[in-house]
Amino acid sequence: MKIAQIVCVFPPYNGGIGASAQRFGDILATDHQVTTFTLKQADQNINEPTVVRLQPLLRYGHGGLPFSL
Repeated sequence: MKIAQIVCVFPPYNGGIGASAQRFGDILATDHQVTTFTLKQADQNINEPTVVRLQPLLRYGHGGLPFSL
């Protein structure tokens, strides 16, 4: 099964939401194809095949509005 996760933050950003999403994705990835969509942070240049980092057009706190999703 293909599963898409959409989260506002993802590691290497420190926080509970991102850590939970990463762990949940790791657990599901044993039996399913998991892709995580998150907002690109200014200091992140990480290339992971299962994580899609979207550039938001509008940002408010950790949230944002990416039109590319």
